Amino acid sequence: DPGGPRGGGGGYGDPFQRPTEAVLEDCQEGFISRERARLVYGVVISSEGTVVRDQTEALRNVRSCP
Repeated sequence: DPGGPRGGGGGYGDPFQRPTEAVLEDCQEGFISRERARLVYGVVISSEGTVVRDQTEALRNVRSCP
């Protein structure tokens, strides 16, 4: 169906640069899991549904090191 939904695009830019609040919103809306937020975007989300800022910062810093 040429007019049907499309998905799975590669996105734009480094996922680790995506704003944490945007990742959290995607998780809250059910678009991504907490695990996917951590693995793909470097955002640690608690079981209560909040961003764990210190762990997120540490994870993103490790990724940005050469």
